[in-house]
Amino acid sequence: MDIELYKKIKKHNFACIEELSKSSLKRIWFICWYTTLDSSTAVPLLLNCWMKTLNKIAKGKSPPSEDFAALFSVELLNDSVKDIVSDDTFSKIKQPAVSKKYQALSDPIAKIDDEMRIIWIVNRFGNLNAAGIANATGISKELAKEFINKASDKYTNEVKKSNNISGVKLVALLTEFTCSDGKGVEAIEIPQIIYKSILRKYIESAPTNGRKEKIRMHAERTQKRRNAKIKKTIITISIIAIILTVLIIFIPKMLKAIKGDDVAATAITTYKAEEITYGDVDTTISGSGSLSPIRSETISAPYPECYEEKTDETVDISDNGQMSSNTIEQKENFKITELNISAGDEFTEGDVLAVLKNEDDETTKIKAEYNGIVLEVDVQEKDEITSGDEIAMLMSKDGFELNISVDELEISDVEQGQEVTVNVDAVSEEYTGTVSAVSYNGSNDSSSVSYDITIQIDYAEGIYPAMSASAEIVIESSGEGLLIPVEAVQTSGDNSYVYLAPNGSESGTEYDEDEIILSDLDTVTIETGMSDGSYILIESEELSEGDLIIVTKVTSTLSGSDSANETGGFGGMPGNLDFGNIDFENFDPNNMPQGGGMPDFGGMQ
Repeated sequence: MDIELYKKIKKHNFACIEELSKSSLKRIWFICWYTTLDSSTAVPLLLNCWMKTLNKIAKGKSPPSEDFAALFSVELLNDSVKDIVSDDTFSKIKQPAVSKKYQALSDPIAKIDDEMRIIWIVNRFGNLNAAGIANATGISKELAKEFINKASDKYTNEVKKSNNISGVKLVALLTEFTCSDGKGVEAIEIPQIIYKSILRKYIESAPTNGRKEKIRMHAERTQKRRNAKIKKTIITISIIAIILTVLIIFIPKMLKAIKGDDVAATAITTYKAEEITYGDVDTTISGSGSLSPIRSETISAPYPECYEEKTDETVDISDNGQMSSNTIEQKENFKITELNISAGDEFTEGDVLAVLKNEDDETTKIKAEYNGIVLEVDVQEKDEITSGDEIAMLMSKDGFELNISVDELEISDVEQGQEVTVNVDAVSEEYTGTVSAVSYNGSNDSSSVSYDITIQIDYAEGIYPAMSASAEIVIESSGEGLLIPVEAVQTSGDNSYVYLAPNGSESGTEYDEDEIILSDLDTVTIETGMSDGSYILIESEELSEGDLIIVTKVTSTLSGSDSANETGGFGGMPGNLDFGNIDFENFDPNNMPQGGGMPDFGGMQ
């Protein structure tokens, strides 16, 4: 794709529609019609996949080096044709008409079986190779090649049946008609309704540039995300409080019934003096997955260069799935006379990886096209192989990719170029990466929607493909300020406060419940800010770094005639407990107990 056209698409410049229409729309219309064989479904398919392709490019998810028709073909294969809704508005559009020279070659396409026809079409006219087809459909590369070859044989036979053309001339015409530059479809006329529909959809998709609206939407998303996190935290705390209360009440009764001993549960409150620290807290997004190379490939025995005057009337597909006017592939046998690599070896661009000799004693050198590492070698020296047989799998030193899922409430805070901290489980080092791609196609489960993002890190010694890794993205930072443990915060109504440690206390000093009377301690009102769950940012004119405050800890223990068994296991929770009257979905934070207290279950005996 021309780099200037790529930039226009990314900037949502309407001029790109006209340029794309001139360069690719004829091939794409041809592909879509012969995919469905019906205009009422072919046009909706074209419009849908066209916009998806443009959106991917606009978001930087497709490299400018890729052919637009190939990118479109990927979306077509991803988009199940059976799910396309027919639109009678387009039913009267006639099938694409090629020039008279190729008319006899276009009609037999419809006689190829549906599944193989679609794959063959995107391969021949969409410039999508077998590897690209495999990635888009989920089938193996070998099966994709098989489909292409079977469809090609079927097509060639159908053309022979309906045309009295000599073998050499037929091969030349087929090559010219189906070559990658689209000569066979250059005479196609695009109905105005298709062009206008594309333009209308593109205009409708144009982003709004109102700054106030963007700020408002971002604020709403941020508030929604925060509210969801607060709600989740409250629900979790409430459930824990209920469970702890139930355990304290019922465990002694269960033990007494089992052992016949007098056992009691005791809640123990302790206090600890801790220093106010200075620092910051972050809101982060995290996820994990496995690493994969940014660039990897399998090198194979080459196909021979071919020529126009070939007596063999069979038209095959090359390993990369493309044909041109001077490439009609035939398979060739080789012997590996030199193999210079083994698994784990490093190589540099230009290195000779293997040397092959064909039956005519002609030598072919397989050279490295970049710096990399050998992942796997599938052959040995002196092995006999055929065109297309795999020799080795290589990986470049461009780095690794990590894919993680991000919740729908957080995806708006992620963008390309963001810095990411990556930890590789097998390596005790921390790496810095960047977000390279953000998916806009969410996946839905029973409870939420998530989106995939791709993270890239540089190559480093000791990192291998498939290693487990975790990533953390800082999406909001509090800035530096005073930090205290969240357990130290007490609330009364709308006010928050902390207890100051008694005079003479030192950091880390612990007090039993009977050593401190909270009402006798001085308090300081505070303003609370961001929290990471362990520490919370506060503001106060009366407090500073190093001041000592009281942190309350509440635990429970069992006492009785057989206290040696106080840590023993228990058979399970009482089966008659009913929490049906507690509405966790609409739980009011204002009704939460404050200062480490427990909910009031006055009705329980």
